[in-house]
Formats: sequence, C-alpha cells, structure tokens
Amino acid sequence: MVIIDSESRLLNGNDSSLGNGLTPLRLGEIWVISRALPYGRAMPDVLTLDPFEVIDASKWDVVSEEPMGSKAKRWLLAPDGVRWLFKQVRLKEDASGALRVFGEDWSEKLAAEVAHAFGLAAARVQLAVRHGQRGALSRSALPDEGHDLVHGNELLQRMDPAYDKARKREVRGYNALVANTDRHHENWAVVQPRSGPAWLSPSFDHATCLGFQETDERKTALLGDANSVRMWVERGRSSHFEGKPTLQGLALDAIHRVSPEVRICWRHRLATLSEDRYWATIGRVPVELMSQADRNFAFEIFRLNRGRLLQCLTT
Repeated sequence: MVIIDSESRLLNGNDSSLGNGLTPLRLGEIWVISRALPYGRAMPDVLTLDPFEVIDASKWDVVSEEPMGSKAKRWLLAPDGVRWLFKQVRLKEDASGALRVFGEDWSEKLAAEVAHAFGLAAARVQLAVRHGQRGALSRSALPDEGHDLVHGNELLQRMDPAYDKARKREVRGYNALVANTDRHHENWAVVQPRSGPAWLSPSFDHATCLGFQETDERKTALLGDANSVRMWVERGRSSHFEGKPTLQGLALDAIHRVSPEVRICWRHRLATLSEDRYWATIGRVPVELMSQADRNFAFEIFRLNRGRLLQCLTT
C-alpha cells in the first residue's frame, strides 16, 4: 500500500487512520491525503491520480528555429506529422555553483489548462523532454501550410504605419488570473489563410506566470504569511504598458470596456473554474517537475487572483 501526502512523500502503511485528524482517501491501491498550508489554510481535498504525460521528443525531426522571442525555441515534427514548438526550460547557476532549473514547463502547461477550462482558445501544451532537457511542447496554431501566422505587432503596423512594431506592448486577457507579466504584441496573432478572412489565433506563450521564477525558499517564506502572498500578487505589473500598470488594473480596464452580457459570461466561467478543480489540475503535474512549494504558491496565486477578479465582475 502507498500513501501520498501533499508534501509529495511516499509513506508505507495499510491503516486508514493517520492521526492528526487526517483521513486518507483510498483510490485503488493509492491513498491520497491533504495537509494544511504553513499558515494554517487547508488545501482543497481534491487530488488526481492521472499525471500529465511527459513526452520524449528526442527523436522528433527539427523543422526550423523559431526567431520570435528572447529564448531559443525549435519547431519539431511529431511522428504523426503535426508541428510542435519545443521550448527548453532555463538553467541558471546559483551562488554555490549548482544549476537551478526554472519551472517554465509546468507553468506553461498549467496556464494552458486554465485557459481551456475558462473557455479560451489556447494552444495545446504538453510537458516534454528532449535529449535529457526539460521543456514544453506547444502545438502549432496553423491548420496546414496554406495558412500564415501574423503576429500582433505586424498586424498593428499594417493598420497604422506609424506603429512601432519593435516596441513590445501587452494585451489584456486572463493574464491577471495566472499572473502572466509577459503578454505582449509578439505573443498573440491571427491565422491568415491564403484566401478568405483571418481569425484570432489560439492563445500561446504562457510560461511567464504562476511565480515560476521564485525559488522554493522564497515561496516557502511567502507562504508562511498570508499577507505576504497577497502583497506579492498585488504587486504584479506589466512592463509593456507605459507606467507599468498592475495586471489587476489592466484586467479591470478590460472589464469596463465590454458589454454587461460579456461580463456576466466571464463571471459565470470564472465561478465554474473552482479552486478544487484547479488544485486537481496542479496535482497532475509529475512530482519530479514541481515541488510542493511550487504547487502551494501556484494555487495561492490562482485563488487570490480569482477572488479579486470575481469581485471586479460583480461590482
């Protein structure tokens, strides 16, 4: 018998009583329990047993390099002929000389799953490894070779020749929900067929979110005080708008620009996207990719931002 607790430890045992008021849930041959956060708030008692698949793309052919963005990316061809963009996670040497692995793979995957659950068209994302390097695969938004992807900066320059397409500007969306600080005019686009009208591309490039950049030590310290997490969330800003406004402020401005019917729709979708559902989604990330501090912090970001957005949508 195996017991998995919320600190991702494996415990041996066959007793349904663990003490401390914890009663594990038996699912097949797996027992799953939940433990309180450091500052005393219990996590939703929902976990899942089907982890996200990690695809080995080592043998996939390289189609081309992706020129957009500041990080190295490669377009790969899957065995079924579908093109996927492989984005390797960043590695950084710390003061001790050890390599720190950034969690841009799980952040991209979770952000895409949130978008799908919210009802937004978003690129399909898979966790992946290529030649031993962690990363994420993002499926091409183009149906076939008869379509082109026209990025926002190009599109805006077509509409206004004076528009500076080299200067990044952020667009508004669900970014306030997942604390994405890097949504700009080079990572949204339209799909343009050879003939006929274009349509908005599914959302893509979601990795810069959910506090992936913070160390476990920093996250643990913040989680020790509920006010510290709230302050961290409220400080989230966009560097692509003049004055670096807050993500929440940009979302509020977008809310005021849409019709009452759209606001009602957004509120309903956000209410349906429950905390329990999100915690279950976090639980699907393999334990070797995401620490417990990562999970707790990503959950609190979502919980706090969801609450603030629901309040904005109901006032």
